[in-house]
Amino acid sequence: MGAALCGRGLSCRSARQGGQCASAGTGHRARAHTIGRRQLQLRAQPFILIAGQLSGVEGYTESIASGLLAGRYAASLARGIAPTPAPRGSANGSLIHYITHAESKRFQPANITFDLLLPLEEELRRKIRDKKERHRIQCERAITAWNDWLQAGQATH
Repeated sequence: MGAALCGRGLSCRSARQGGQCASAGTGHRARAHTIGRRQLQLRAQPFILIAGQLSGVEGYTESIASGLLAGRYAASLARGIAPTPAPRGSANGSLIHYITHAESKRFQPANITFDLLLPLEEELRRKIRDKKERHRIQCERAITAWNDWLQAGQATH
């Protein structure tokens, strides 16, 4: 059982879970370090997947994207298949990599940014001085990684 959002803006656990409540605004920061796998599974209970702000992402789009990933991973687990994490080279994979690898004491919830994407090779960075062009290349690579991952996933379903 996961946490539920109460009407007063509190994230509460049932009495069976200890009846603890925390402010909704701090829930994602307090819980993100408990996600131990790139498949958004809790370390202590890998059959529970976390998405949205509780996973450590910020923003509507990022929350929806993490929910999409958690849904795909849950579907794989339900079929007895180990879920394949989103590739590190994709935007979603980079964001999940950040929330599952950040140091817990210094963790800050994040939106996807170019800083989270895989950097360009140093030689290419020096060659291309235009920041917009470097970002375009990063986006192109991220989209290719995402599409390749989706294609590979379709073959196993």
